Amino acid sequence: MTPTHLRLAIINRGRVMIVDEPIPNHPAAIADLEPACAQLHSKSRRAIHFQLRDPADGRAVLVMEHGATKFQPLKGF
Repeated sequence: MTPTHLRLAIINRGRVMIVDEPIPNHPAAIADLEPACAQLHSKSRRAIHFQLRDPADGRAVLVMEHGATKFQPLKGF
């Protein structure tokens, strides 16, 4: 079952922070989030990573890889 909302996880040097505000699992809502994450990611010297996770089990659904500007499905899944 596809979740209606996702949780943004910000990972910094192994520490994970889950943002309280849920993100609608909708392409337009995810696209609105991408520019801010991409800008933070480009300035972090690869220390910060972003994931959109399923709130039911915490599994990463979408990730923003190094140098990317968009969230993509997790590779290998």
